[in-house]
Amino acid sequence: MEKMKATQTIVDDSLRETKMHGTEGFPLAVYLDDFADFENGYICWHWHEEVQVTMIIEGAFLCQIESEQLHLKEGDIVFTEADGTVYCIDSLEENGGVTERASCQHTYKSGKVQQHSKKSDGSCTVTTYNAQGCTKCGDVILGSRISTTTYDKCPH
Repeated sequence: MEKMKATQTIVDDSLRETKMHGTEGFPLAVYLDDFADFENGYICWHWHEEVQVTMIIEGAFLCQIESEQLHLKEGDIVFTEADGTVYCIDSLEENGGVTERASCQHTYKSGKVQQHSKKSDGSCTVTTYNAQGCTKCGDVILGSRISTTTYDKCPH
């Protein structure tokens, strides 16, 4: 997937970002943002209908999600929900910084997910959950626990 560059965030009167991420048939986009290229040097207050995952590649940032402030550094990851949460991101460095982000308008399909946990004594536990998985990006929302199986010796 090609990484796109952004230089501004355009919003409407409600602060909703107006840019479509990806296409209607495949609403997923990956951006490599260099804040030195951004108009005013930051991503302004906005919200959108996609979940967004942002990873700090280089530099230090302040991410403000409504009234909460997060200080971010290289390697940190922030998940922004698709629930109308308003946020902004500003570089804490004079020459900007670099982030990578991906957005998706999820299409979920119901199913089951198993989580495997290996223990130091050689045993393991497998827990099965009802779940919803995005058919476009793989995002998973765990639902209710169905069962848990413990093995004295891990066969996996």
